Amino acid sequence: MIWMSVSFYQTSIPEIKFIHIQNQVFSYPMHTHRASYTIVMVQKGEVNLNNTRYFAQQFFTINPCEAHQLTTPKPSSLFTCSIESTFFTKYEPNEQTTILNRLLHHPTLEKYFSYSFSFKTQLESFLEQKKMPTRNYPIIPKEITTSFLRKFKRTWGLTPHQFK
Repeated sequence: MIWMSVSFYQTSIPEIKFIHIQNQVFSYPMHTHRASYTIVMVQKGEVNLNNTRYFAQQFFTINPCEAHQLTTPKPSSLFTCSIESTFFTKYEPNEQTTILNRLLHHPTLEKYFSYSFSFKTQLESFLEQKKMPTRNYPIIPKEITTSFLRKFKRTWGLTPHQFK
């Protein structure tokens, strides 16, 4: 028998959430996360992100509004950190690193997860990369033409309704 669980942890910083998925087989259709970055460490098994395979101890990042789909061909475990975009404007870069370190070593989270040094390093590297300019995303007009819908789907890989 395989033990399966999904644990969600809302932190004291409202812009940061952790999700731990253990021994799950799943398939998420094409979607976006409107205003959050997602940093994922594959702990066990295999994850397919937009037809790219990631294995144990590998990382990937999903940016806001980036169309993506996730699947696992067999039971897999992931550790995920979701960081809302507002975190990067609300806190200075040195505060960001301090906050993430404090959260990663919080007794509640440490009790459930065995963090690898590489996950902490990956988060720090991600914070360093965030010092670049942000991307602008299109504003969806109230009245949408068929031509616009085709161009939008071709550009973003989703319809405007799926893009939300």
